[in-house]
Amino acid sequence: MQSLILAAFIFLLSLSATVFTQTTQIFNTTIAYDQTYDNGSLSTTGIACSNGINGVIDQ
Repeated sequence: MQSLILAAFIFLLSLSATVFTQTTQIFNTTIAYDQTYDNGSLSTTGIACSNGINGVIDQ
């Protein structure tokens, strides 16, 4: 009975370590904002995704 409890404890400990590791990897992300696009005088044609068949200029 004690070996079963010990095995369950070790399993739960390893499971919690795995969850902790994956959670810290999720939150280890850097988010940045590019202030280039915060400029109201920037022309739409100056944005890379504005031209082409799916761009805003052709719409």
